[in-house]
Amino acid sequence: MKASRYAVTSLLALSLAACGGGKSAGSGSLESDLNKGKALAELGPVDINEGYLEVLSRVNPNISAQIKTPAGKKRLIDSLLEQELLYKESINRGIPSKPEVQEKAALYERVIYAQAVLDDAVDKKAKEYYDQNKEKEFSRVKVAHILLKTTPTPPAPGDKGKTPAQPDTKALEAAALKKAQEAKAKLAGGAAWEVAVTEYSDDRGTKTRGGEIGLISRGDRRAERLGWNELIEKSFTMKAGEISDPILAKDGYHIVKVLEVAQVAPYEEVQNTIKFKLRSQVKNELMANLTKGKTTEYKDESLKALGAPAQPPAPAGGADAPSVQVEAKPAAPAPAAPAADPKAAEKKTEAAAPGKQP
Repeated sequence: MKASRYAVTSLLALSLAACGGGKSAGSGSLESDLNKGKALAELGPVDINEGYLEVLSRVNPNISAQIKTPAGKKRLIDSLLEQELLYKESINRGIPSKPEVQEKAALYERVIYAQAVLDDAVDKKAKEYYDQNKEKEFSRVKVAHILLKTTPTPPAPGDKGKTPAQPDTKALEAAALKKAQEAKAKLAGGAAWEVAVTEYSDDRGTKTRGGEIGLISRGDRRAERLGWNELIEKSFTMKAGEISDPILAKDGYHIVKVLEVAQVAPYEEVQNTIKFKLRSQVKNELMANLTKGKTTEYKDESLKALGAPAQPPAPAGGADAPSVQVEAKPAAPAPAAPAADPKAAEKKTEAAAPGKQP
């Protein structure tokens, strides 16, 4: 609920800042956009149309995820109806002409513009990163597997406190390989994949859904920790429906079946992930360019006494840019409305990276 209220407040702040307390060249266009499409709900003198949600989704793309569920959509619309009632009442009372409200709107405007320049830089950098790395990082394949573990079975609850015997790693690996070869032979003989998964797989998380792992990509950090590199590379060379021989990884032997061949994820699908990864780097680079290497010089003696500000780490560039995983989809927060005083507004300007929740 809080995220949707923030999103609405930010949109209204944007329209107030744009018109400076009155009508601007863009205010009529905004009203037209908000009223497009069919009506979704009404409360007294106000209603919410599809166009309103479309505008919100442009201003804050994370709204798109919220409105995909009926419950999320309803929460957002309920908040919008409330905000619109208050907004229209403020117009009726002449609130936008009050000096203190115009001052607040002007502060919103500064924060929004400051945020926009960072967003613009992040957008450009993210697209560049995607174009340079799409074949390597954003190509993905959909697979299922049968896992035969080479790790020892965890102790039973009644065995707690007992010193576990040292596992015979070679024996465990040999036993897993034998079972994997047996499963592969049955599959080669015509056994159904789902039957083999149920009979052989030690992966309880995927066993009930035909062993489906989902989409995997090169450079996936979790996969690297599990030693799945060979498994992934093999999957990218296989055809749809093809089943691999047993492949050894850190967690055991895998028999992989390709459900969908490798395809590059579209930019629209992964852009938020890329922006989340690159945002801090882009901000550091932007600030370094704007300050030209200068540091903050405090004039006030009480501020001087606090010492120099912590300097952000130098941004990594080129080959050292952070790795982006296709499957990671962090949810960035809806932009919070800035406070009404200048100091708070400055803090909000600084709160650009979505790592604070992207």
